Amino acid sequence: MVKFKKRYMIFLIISFIVAKMFGGTLPYGIFYTIMLIGILALIYIPISIKNIDVLLKKDYEEFGKWNEEGLTYVGDKFTVNLVVENSNVLPIPYINISNPIFSKIENNYNGDLIYLKSKERYWLKKEMDFKRRGIYDFETTTIKVSDWFNIVTIKKKKTF
Repeated sequence: MVKFKKRYMIFLIISFIVAKMFGGTLPYGIFYTIMLIGILALIYIPISIKNIDVLLKKDYEEFGKWNEEGLTYVGDKFTVNLVVENSNVLPIPYINISNPIFSKIENNYNGDLIYLKSKERYWLKKEMDFKRRGIYDFETTTIKVSDWFNIVTIKKKKTF
C-alpha cells in the first residue's frame, strides 16, 4: 500500500495554485521541482521494497529450548535474530521493522528504524525474557520503507 504524506500533497496543491495565479518561471520551477521529487520517490520506493529480504533466525542452544509448537514457560530466555538485507544498488534511507511479538514482550516498542547501504546486511538481535507462559508466533514481520524526504511510504508484510 502506497501512502503519500498529507503535508506534501497540500504543499503541491498550494504551489500549483500559486503558479497558476502569478505565473512566471520561479513559481512554476518550484511546482515542477516538488512534483518531480514526488514522482522520483514513487519510482524509487517500490523498487527498494522489492529488494529487501528479511530472515528470522532463532537461537535454540544459547538460552533454552524452544518447542516445535513455539510453547514457552515463564522465565525462559530466548534470542531472535532478524536479518535484513538490501540486494539493491541504491541505499534505503528509512526502514521500520516491527514484529507484534516484540511489542508484547518489550514495553514501548514501536519497531526498529534502520538505514541500509547498497548490498548491506543488518543483524537485529533481540534477547527476550518471557514473562507469560504461552505460544508465541514470530511468523509475521511488518516492513515500512520510506524515501529521503518521507513523502512516500510503502508497507510490506513478510511471513516466515
